[in-house]
Amino acid sequence: MPNVLASWCNPHRRLSAAESHPKNLHSLYSQAQPPPAGIVHLWRFTTGRAEAKAIAESCRDLIAAGHSPKRILILLSNRRALGPDMIAHLQGANVPFTVAAAEEFRNAHVGRLLLSVLRIVSDGNDYVAHRTLLGVRAGVGTGTCNAVCESVIGAGLNYRRIFYDPLPAGVFSGRASRALNAARQVCAQIAQWSCDDQIGAR
Repeated sequence: MPNVLASWCNPHRRLSAAESHPKNLHSLYSQAQPPPAGIVHLWRFTTGRAEAKAIAESCRDLIAAGHSPKRILILLSNRRALGPDMIAHLQGANVPFTVAAAEEFRNAHVGRLLLSVLRIVSDGNDYVAHRTLLGVRAGVGTGTCNAVCESVIGAGLNYRRIFYDPLPAGVFSGRASRALNAARQVCAQIAQWSCDDQIGAR
């Protein structure tokens, strides 16, 4: 571990032979009984697009040969750079797939909105959910949210109540008022919702 930390702290420093620890690498399945059948190929491509095309075609052929798509895993070194081409070629080859650990739905704006709504329905005093509801609207950033918070503190208001009670005059700026009123509309719409409601009914 000291060598790893030293290398991490100074990536330009090379470890000498005396400093490095001997490594005994072996496959996780080397002692499996019966030994699993398999093969490793080393492919080289000049472009990411060519690589994505070859991988998609390989997956297509494996599935055609009887392998389950659920047993195929594609690891990308850079999802942002390689992901779009890979998805496009998998779709073009009619390969069924799911994107594991893609941008989680709950971290997307619509996911955060729905989660905040569910949390407020479950607990009307969830201050964090109200703050999230305020900030997920397009054009509402941390600056606006912080301005709302500072105005609440300066006027001696209750943060949760600004989503339900009439807003006092002269406390919030125009931008903050617009953001608040949009969030207040959502709160008004879900005010009668219950945890026992069916999602389809709402």
